[in-house]
Amino acid sequence: MPEPSATSSEEHLRPLLERASNGDVEAFGMVVEALTGDTRALCVLLGVRHAALDDVCQDVFIEAFQNLARYDRERPFRLWLRGLTRNLVKRHWDQLARDRAVRTGLSYDLIAATAEVTLDADSGDDAARIVALRACLQRLPMPQRALLESRYGQDLSAEDIAASSGRPSASIRVGLMRIRRVLHACMREALGGTNRMGEA
Repeated sequence: MPEPSATSSEEHLRPLLERASNGDVEAFGMVVEALTGDTRALCVLLGVRHAALDDVCQDVFIEAFQNLARYDRERPFRLWLRGLTRNLVKRHWDQLARDRAVRTGLSYDLIAATAEVTLDADSGDDAARIVALRACLQRLPMPQRALLESRYGQDLSAEDIAASSGRPSASIRVGLMRIRRVLHACMREALGGTNRMGEA
């Protein structure tokens, strides 16, 4: 994500958040103004379409204001807001899935679940990692993407996938392991670092 400006630094935000937690809407408006750019950028990276961008960002800040009491002041507010943004974007995708009964392209669930094994929730370089992950997922052959979509996008177990596909569950697990290795290599190449892949 972009480097914080003076007006979005934790030092600048702290007194505003204190006032906002006591119901000062104007103070929270200044927080919104300071962090709208970062929040919009993360929403775009997570796949929110331009037509829905304003609504999703507005929902993020409404949710943040309503839940300020839950914010742990020992952690940077920007990180807390980014976690909240991820949750709201997921909710947005879930709503689209219910309304349209279909997901197009790479679902948010697939990106987010795969990201769990490559992204540190408190990492400062989510943007580069998510862009790299999306690119690596796009490179996978359709059968492998379909397997990931079943496992993560639809949250099916290896046994569920095996039952619907007629393949042994062990074969499904091996296939997922191989895909993770491919993604691992792709992410390392894209980012020039080391990423740990999780279990199926």
